[in-house]
Amino acid sequence: METLDLHRDVSRNPIFDTMFVLQNMESLVFNLSGVTMTSLPVDVVISKFDLTLSAIETSDGIQFSLDFCKHLFAKDTMRRFAVHFVEILHQVTMSPGIVLMDIDPIPSIEHKDMKVLMNGPHVQISDRYTLSGLFEDQVAKTPYYPAVSYENETLTYDQLNRKANQLARVIQSYGNGREMIVGIMIERSLEMAIGLLAIAKAGGAFLPIDPGYPPERIQQMIRDSKMNLLLTDFPSISRTNYDGAWIDLRDVPLYEGDSTNLADMSFPQDMAYVIYTSGTTGVPKGVVIEQQSIAETLQFRRQEYGFGTGDSVIQLISFSFDAFVTNFFTPIISGSKVRFVTEAEAKDPIAIKTIIANERITHLACLPSFYMAILENMTARDAESLKVVTVGAEKSAINMVEKSRLINQDIEIINEYGPTECSVITTLLRNMQHNQTSIIGKPIINTTVFILSPDQQIQPIGVIGEICMSSSRLARGYLHNTELTSEKFVNNPFDPGRKMYKTGDLGRWLPDGTIEFIGRMDDQVKIRGYRIELGEIETKLLLMEEIKEAVVSARQDANSHYYLCAYYITIPGITLSVTRIREVLAEHLPSFMIPSYFVPMSKMPISPNGKINRNALPEPDRTQTSELTYVAPRNDLDRLLVRLWEEVLNVSPIGIHDHFFELGGDSIKAIQISTSLQKQGYKMGIKDIFQRNNIAELSKYVTRTEITANQDIVSGRVDLTPVQRWFFETFHGNKKHFNQSLMLFCAEGFQEQAVDIAFRHLTDHHDALRIHFVRENDHWIQYNRDLSEKEVYTLDVMCMDDDDCESRITLEATRVQQLVELSEKPLIRLNLFKTSLGDYLLVVIHHLIIDGVSWRILLQDFNDAYSNALESKEPKFPLKTDSYREWASRLLEYANSNALIREWKEYWLPNVQTSIPSLPVDHLTDTNAFRDMASVSFELSETETELLLKDIHRAYKTEINDILLTALGLTIKEWSGHNRVIIMLEGHGREEIIEGLDVSRTVGWFTAIYPVHLDLTKSEDLSYTLKLTKEKLSRSPIRVLDMGSQDTWRPKVWR
Repeated sequence: METLDLHRDVSRNPIFDTMFVLQNMESLVFNLSGVTMTSLPVDVVISKFDLTLSAIETSDGIQFSLDFCKHLFAKDTMRRFAVHFVEILHQVTMSPGIVLMDIDPIPSIEHKDMKVLMNGPHVQISDRYTLSGLFEDQVAKTPYYPAVSYENETLTYDQLNRKANQLARVIQSYGNGREMIVGIMIERSLEMAIGLLAIAKAGGAFLPIDPGYPPERIQQMIRDSKMNLLLTDFPSISRTNYDGAWIDLRDVPLYEGDSTNLADMSFPQDMAYVIYTSGTTGVPKGVVIEQQSIAETLQFRRQEYGFGTGDSVIQLISFSFDAFVTNFFTPIISGSKVRFVTEAEAKDPIAIKTIIANERITHLACLPSFYMAILENMTARDAESLKVVTVGAEKSAINMVEKSRLINQDIEIINEYGPTECSVITTLLRNMQHNQTSIIGKPIINTTVFILSPDQQIQPIGVIGEICMSSSRLARGYLHNTELTSEKFVNNPFDPGRKMYKTGDLGRWLPDGTIEFIGRMDDQVKIRGYRIELGEIETKLLLMEEIKEAVVSARQDANSHYYLCAYYITIPGITLSVTRIREVLAEHLPSFMIPSYFVPMSKMPISPNGKINRNALPEPDRTQTSELTYVAPRNDLDRLLVRLWEEVLNVSPIGIHDHFFELGGDSIKAIQISTSLQKQGYKMGIKDIFQRNNIAELSKYVTRTEITANQDIVSGRVDLTPVQRWFFETFHGNKKHFNQSLMLFCAEGFQEQAVDIAFRHLTDHHDALRIHFVRENDHWIQYNRDLSEKEVYTLDVMCMDDDDCESRITLEATRVQQLVELSEKPLIRLNLFKTSLGDYLLVVIHHLIIDGVSWRILLQDFNDAYSNALESKEPKFPLKTDSYREWASRLLEYANSNALIREWKEYWLPNVQTSIPSLPVDHLTDTNAFRDMASVSFELSETETELLLKDIHRAYKTEINDILLTALGLTIKEWSGHNRVIIMLEGHGREEIIEGLDVSRTVGWFTAIYPVHLDLTKSEDLSYTLKLTKEKLSRSPIRVLDMGSQDTWRPKVWR
């Protein structure tokens, strides 16, 4: 042990962990007079080794027993192990001369089960097998729907199609047609979308080139592809030495010719696009994807995700990355809208969450790490519209799913896996769970996935092997590289006549039929979603005359994020700075391929077989900052930036002239710093840290966030808001039991003290929760208490017996609801019911100080506060937005503004003054109480619901409210005979009507109730009535001031 210097672990055997025992001694027979002896099995309760296989020879054969550590192995795994072991013995005994590579441990019956696992559903896809054909089909269905937008510009499907047709004819005039590769190099823009479609319509294959790539890499792609036309613009072309034919996509005359559809120039087996990925030889390799392959993927995604006209997709992915193809083309063959973002926005999680919230984005695709950064800055209200988030290309953080569900539990997270060589997607995991961070799902349609041993045998469930695939969507191969194509695209040994692609990825089948991704067989890695061959970086390092040996390794930091580290040996007597190495690499490689750390070595560690021992390469010294002289921070902002850099980069000390990327920085770490700055009240663009690599320069571009909200404790009198006045004017009797409540359940049990501490922090932070009401001179007045008044809420704890527990909780909850008294008791009551199955926490709050949006804010903050209270930590709530008192005060000012007077005169007054006859009733009554209310429910069929949600609105671009309100109005007319109906609508009330006022995280009752006047005089003309209702709703002005209040909230001039 001492000689081997082995790691000691008291729970494991230090030298070996697997034991085989063969007992072949004869059994001793004891002959004792009058005594019968019987051999009994002994239960082994402790496994001495991880795995022990015992064999005992008997007269009947050999008995085996298997002992294992149940903390390491599941019982089902060991059962399969035993079956496979017996199968191996069977094959060896039946064929003693069999060689090891020919032994198949999987029994024939299990092979049948494996066949089911390996094969995705066989589905016949539409015969539309070209990109242009799929798009043109959708244009015919939704010509006037928005297709793409960028900043403040939007193109409808018809406009996009016409511009692409015009440009396609220009492309054809250059002699380009079928199978011709056309490059496109331009920043994200509408011209990018037009250019991609135009190449497809002209019959060519598009080659996306990121204009941010180094000129040499761009030239390599141009030379290797042998393209003869480039679509670009002046800023992009000026970065290259390209001297061939090119078209400026921003040239207006391009879009003045014939705009009708061209004859379909492509065939299903033609090239659709070429995407270059990193190559081991130092030269990137082009993957050729055919029209029929990508068309099948797109149609699968359209159907699988249910894309439709109500969906909006935000496009964050670089178009030189294969996931861009599916994320762009799937929406535009489905009637959905694609929202392009600027290069700066694509790296800024705060900008992205703002676009998602403001533009009602429904689908997002990005790296898991970037989604985590968005979640860090997102509120429940920001995420209301999100339905699907698609992640891939890297392992997800273990808390990503939980964090997403906390913000919006309805968001479905999907993990897509697939190499570029299989048209983007091979396997899919729907509804990802928190314990599935390395699970890549099951094979999709028309795809077979094999997990093979080095001898090309199918691996059993649970056994690691190479992920290989056969599919109708496999790439044609590598452009102008038949040798590599033959190496990677081999004949399928299990299905003669078909090809199989060897990914080089390692994985294993799980018992539930999903695949767990393990890693790589070779030196290829994925960093921030990009596929990188380490050999390509090593080749570029060795081009430097000063370096005689170089190795690049992918390592993981403390947060499980991968980074690149380069190890190099220089020629004796030569000193080489990291800055110099970075500058040289930047001339040849894109930024994501430049290592974060560079470690000089005197010699490389060598393994016994003479190769470099990568496992023995040292960790980079993160405490060693840069080669520059340390310069201390000059002011508070410098000190803040230094602290954040040190925390994120895990390097100390950092001076203001130290280089961000030389310290191990990358785009993900830049995002983390930007997010942390935002929480401190500062704003920094992600692009700024890329352009200004040290704190001395960067600090000039860090600005104070404009926070108008006062963070002080609010106390004193608060004006009543319109909805509160409506409540006091409408409810003349007992004003208690007008509450909203929520019951939370925790199977592990709530800790009483932690709940109490959490709510104390909540009521301290959210000022409106401390509001109480008093009656003065026959008027109700509300006051915001300060922190000195402690009784803001009550917390009662009750232990419940198992007998009739549910009914007792129901009775007690009803009693608690009746105790919320406006002027006497706190308006918040908490009851903790402890049961043997878990604890229930009832939260009751009077509706006067809370609404639906407020509950989402409260639940998110309660989760944070309670989790921290369990660990005796203070919660870190986001900064407060403007207070409820400020909102009420500013609303009162707005109520007497000229803008509202015009609004009242033009819209509200005609509605209020319109004479509407009462509805016919069966009985006359003087009261109208909630206890007298009854409900009648009905359901629409699945087909009717599908039509209502996805189809009906297409004709007039209506929303579901327009449809339902029209139907309600027509029903009332049919019942009552009235041609005019006024319906009171309820909205969240948090409209952005007052400049500079933000109540997005403010707790309170903001609900607005307002009338909509429906004119049904031409009800026989359904289209007219529907469009009229839509117009009424769209013309409805600010939905904040309730019409229920008859005095203060009307403009003075109209009283």
